[in-house]
Amino acid sequence: MYYTNSSNGTFSYAGNSSTINVPYLHYSYIIGHLNLTNFTVQVNGKLLTVSNGSFNLTVTAGSYDVVISSTGYATFNNTYNVTPGEVLNVSPVLGINHPRPPLLPGWAYIAGIVAVIAVAGGIAVYIIVRRRK
Repeated sequence: MYYTNSSNGTFSYAGNSSTINVPYLHYSYIIGHLNLTNFTVQVNGKLLTVSNGSFNLTVTAGSYDVVISSTGYATFNNTYNVTPGEVLNVSPVLGINHPRPPLLPGWAYIAGIVAVIAVAGGIAVYIIVRRRK
C-alpha cells in the first residue's frame, strides 16, 4: 500500500513477466483544539505534541482510541473509526473533576465522637452545678 494525498488511483509496473498494482490510499487526520493551557492527548497510547492548545495527527484509516486529560478535569476517552480522507475533529469540553475528600481513618471518627461526648458531658455538668447554687 502507498499513501498519498490523491483520492484514489493505481500504479502499475510491468516488467520481468510480472505486473504489480499498488493502490493509492488517502491519509486521514485527527485534529483538535482545547481552550486549556495544560493537557495531554494520547492516540492509541502515543503521546501527541500539543501546540497552543491544538494537536494534529496524520493517520491511515482505522480505529483510534483518543484520551485527553488535564489536572482538575474529568478524563475524556473515546474510540473513533476513521475512514480514508476523513478529518476527525476531536475537541471535547472537559467537565470539571470534583474529587471526593479523602476519608479519615476509623480512629479519627471515634476520637471525634469521644470529643463531642466529652464536651456535651462537660456542658451538662456545668449546667447541673449552676442549678444547685
